[in-house]
Amino acid sequence: MRQITTWLAVVACVGTAALSGCSNVPQAGPAQGPVSTYLPAPAGILTAVDCMTTAHWYDVNGLADSSAASMGSIPAGFVPVSAVECMAFGNNVTDSTGEWRTITQRQFSGDLGPLVKALNGASDKADGDYICTADLEIIPDLWLVNSAGKAVHVQWPQTACHKSKPGTKETLALLTLEKTTVLKAVRQQPPASKSISTTAAP
Repeated sequence: MRQITTWLAVVACVGTAALSGCSNVPQAGPAQGPVSTYLPAPAGILTAVDCMTTAHWYDVNGLADSSAASMGSIPAGFVPVSAVECMAFGNNVTDSTGEWRTITQRQFSGDLGPLVKALNGASDKADGDYICTADLEIIPDLWLVNSAGKAVHVQWPQTACHKSKPGTKETLALLTLEKTTVLKAVRQQPPASKSISTTAAP
C-alpha cells in the first residue's frame, strides 16, 4: 500500500551564523520511495469558466467542486486563447447581507504557448512509502478558454507531494493580466448570540 508521510524539519539560523550557513543542519531526510510519472486524462470541455467551483477550499458546509471530474490535461485539438486563474483565501467582502469569503478571478492573455507546454508536463506519483514536508501549497484552479468561449479545467503538473512543479506558475506570470474580478463565494455565518442568565441575590 502506498503511504505518503509528512516530515517536518525546523531550522533556525540567527546572527552571523546565518551568513555562513547552519553547520549542524541535516542535508537530507529519510530515503524516498520510488516515483513514477503520469499524464492525467484529458479534461472535459465545458461551456464556460466557473471560478465558483474553487469554493471547494471553503468546504465547511458540504460545498463541492462540481467540475472536479472534468479536470485533467489539455484535450487534443483544444487551442486556448486565454487563461483564467481562480484563487481562494482573498480578503473577505461585506455587503448588506453579511460578510463573504471570496474567490479572486484573474483573466490573462498573450502567448499561451509556453504555458501550454508547461501544462503538458507529466505529474509524479509515489509508488511506495514517500516522505513529504509538512506544509501545504494552495494551488490555484486554472482554466483555459478557446476562441469559442469553451473552457477546460486543467490540472497543474504536480510532485509526488501534491505541490506544483516548476514551469506553470512562471509561464503564467509572463502573460498579460486583462481583468481581475472578486467573486462572493460563501457567506459567513454570524456568531450565535449568547444569553446570560442572572439570579437575583437573596
